[in-house]
Amino acid sequence: MPTTASPAARPRGRTTPQRIVRVFMYNGIKLEDSLPGRSPEAVRRVHATHYAAIATAKIDGPEMQGNEAIYTYTTQAGVNG
Repeated sequence: MPTTASPAARPRGRTTPQRIVRVFMYNGIKLEDSLPGRSPEAVRRVHATHYAAIATAKIDGPEMQGNEAIYTYTTQAGVNG
């Protein structure tokens, strides 16, 4: 009868892969990824329907924190043209 190793007996250094979740931040507000398979620019267009300033915002990132890929919308406040 084959034996299986208990979790404690498994080789160390191996980790279970975690699913990476994209998160979008705007002014301290965490916005969900409404289009997981699409580009950050496509997600920005959706978010801009709720926050107009996002339409022209720069997308910074991703910055990895745990299993989250965090993208941050940066706007140029106070710029007159």
